Amino acid sequence: MTTATATAPPCVAHLVSHSTARLQHSRAALLLHLNAAFRTKKTTKNNLSSRNTSSTIAAALPFELSPPPIDHDFLDSVTAEGAKVSEEGIIETFENDDEALDAFDNGVVVMDLSHFGRIRASGDDRVQFLHNQTTANFECLSEGQGCETVFVTPTARTIDIAYAWIMKKAVLLMVSPETCGNITEMLNKYIFFADKVEVQDITKQTCLFALSGPKSSEVMANLNLGDLVGQPYGTNRHYN
Repeated sequence: MTTATATAPPCVAHLVSHSTARLQHSRAALLLHLNAAFRTKKTTKNNLSSRNTSSTIAAALPFELSPPPIDHDFLDSVTAEGAKVSEEGIIETFENDDEALDAFDNGVVVMDLSHFGRIRASGDDRVQFLHNQTTANFECLSEGQGCETVFVTPTARTIDIAYAWIMKKAVLLMVSPETCGNITEMLNKYIFFADKVEVQDITKQTCLFALSGPKSSEVMANLNLGDLVGQPYGTNRHYN
């Protein structure tokens, strides 16, 4: 989802745990609840604290995601809240795995998937370009829709499965951490002089979160994002 949300409800941030088997399946979690949230990394430590109970009403915006300068580092902020972060920048645990699993099964968890790659394709020819470079039929998609697509080599070997969200002036791709750089380089390699396409890796300028659990729809509604609940796979909105 290309949505920007307000602060998560109290204590939810402390229920993130990538050290457990069920929460390590990041792709499955995102597919389970495609109301994942993209937000710019312009955050404060208060925004990530379980003591912060305020929320901001979300409103649909006519403009696209444009990452601003980063004021605070997200991983530094969650580390201050007790998170254990790997050398690869993945939140492994908040030392409350049992509580996290219980919330995953019976409530809601917020999972930080920011280590996954995010690539932004813009320009007038972006849809046709991605239609030609991947397996999905991008030309049949409209703003607010999304799909899975596959990047392949010239000999049809799979490079990666990506998730694409169609925005008003761009297409946002989520790819595996290991392939993001290579895919960005590959796409830029195939942009010809006359093509009106720009491909940018925006992973470092953004964060990616996913909600999962039986009560995730309630959280979406409380954040005034309820219009996304129950929508077709890949449905997305851009919020502020």
